[in-house]
Amino acid sequence: MIRRDPILIAAPPRCGTTMLAGLLHYHGVWVGRSRTTMYPGTNSNFGSENTDIKRIMKHMASNAGYRNWKLPFPDPMGKNQEKIKRQIISFVPEGTSWLVKTSWCLIYWKFWRKAFPKARWVFPVRDPSKIVDSMNRHPGMKTHPEEEKWQYINHLLQFVTDIVDSGATHIFVDTEKLASRDSEEIDKLFLFLKMVPDYEVVNNWIKPEMLKR
Repeated sequence: MIRRDPILIAAPPRCGTTMLAGLLHYHGVWVGRSRTTMYPGTNSNFGSENTDIKRIMKHMASNAGYRNWKLPFPDPMGKNQEKIKRQIISFVPEGTSWLVKTSWCLIYWKFWRKAFPKARWVFPVRDPSKIVDSMNRHPGMKTHPEEEKWQYINHLLQFVTDIVDSGATHIFVDTEKLASRDSEEIDKLFLFLKMVPDYEVVNNWIKPEMLKR
């Protein structure tokens, strides 16, 4: 039976979320309409962020006066939550396993927990210093001050703790092990998602150099 609750891939940027989303996509999980990165030299050239769903999140944040990367983060969506849930579901084909991969899952985690209480949360884990190092090599992120990067990362990681404490169904995935095609880590992930890994797909998609970009 196909679940209407999504797989939510949630972590700060540069944690391997695109690598993880692509792996699940090539195993048949719906990602939806998305665009590839404008920085293919530092990102996997795969459209992993659903454009329609992300636009809803950004629109709500904009209405709250929020600008990307700035603190504090916007408040949850309040009275519009049921309407927004219907909008999100309207994009997803019937009978399809689906995922949402964006840091907005963390910023608006209270909405996602209430709207989709049975969602499965997947948290890629990476050393924060390596996250910052990767940001400093990324053309669109390196311009942010160092202190701002650390504050942004730490606030998002606090939301991960809050989601876990709220009782969400979740799993932590070691990004470094995933990038090295560690079979134990991959099997653990797919067991959690009640899926069967295809190691031909794994080997064709995951490349060890993905985390060195």
